[in-house]
Amino acid sequence: MSTLSQRDWARRLASTQLRRPREHRVTRDGLFQLAGPPGRGGLVIGLDQDRQPIPIRLFDGETNRVAVVGDPYVVRILVFRAVAMGARIRIVTARPDSWQSVSTALGSHRRLVSLVSPGTPPAAAGSLAHPVLTVLDAGSQRADSRRPAASGGTVLTVLPAVTDSAMMVLRTADLTLLQRCDHPQARRACAVLGLDPEVAPKLVYAPDDGMALVAAGEAVFLRLSPTQVERGLLSG
Repeated sequence: MSTLSQRDWARRLASTQLRRPREHRVTRDGLFQLAGPPGRGGLVIGLDQDRQPIPIRLFDGETNRVAVVGDPYVVRILVFRAVAMGARIRIVTARPDSWQSVSTALGSHRRLVSLVSPGTPPAAAGSLAHPVLTVLDAGSQRADSRRPAASGGTVLTVLPAVTDSAMMVLRTADLTLLQRCDHPQARRACAVLGLDPEVAPKLVYAPDDGMALVAAGEAVFLRLSPTQVERGLLSG
């Protein structure tokens, strides 16, 4: 499984007619053994049309900015996968109750997750050996891509929709994940991200677990394909 840089995978345009991936079955303990050391490989975002994993190096020692537009469900999955890589998670939110279930579901690994209020000073710097993922819950506050972040960590901003207040976040993101949205939002997203207008209908008719990964003005469509254990953690 090769790890793609943001520009490498962005060149791999995929069809929206994706086959439904096979169910992954793994024990709860196994979930935290899938990714291996954080310095190797990358965080698996989803599966391509050939059911092959698409991993991305989110933790490369630099400060990366990621935007996720849509249901926080996607972010919760990515948090589980980042924890499996040994990353520390810092969730900045004005509504901690809505994120408490994420920490609880992780059991003994909950020590890696902290919930802090907006305005809290940045966490300690991350590194390849000790990656840090800062989640900015923009659904509970005004989206602002200029918020301070830990040096060497990845900042993931959760946006409920492609609104005017989200534009600056999208313009400055190194990588954007878009879920299915309506026609106006799809057209707006294509415009701000420099995508071909033909991508808009694909966003409108994407499957429930479908996403577009966008970087450098190109998009790759894939399936999130949550595992049985991930579904269990979210529903439990």
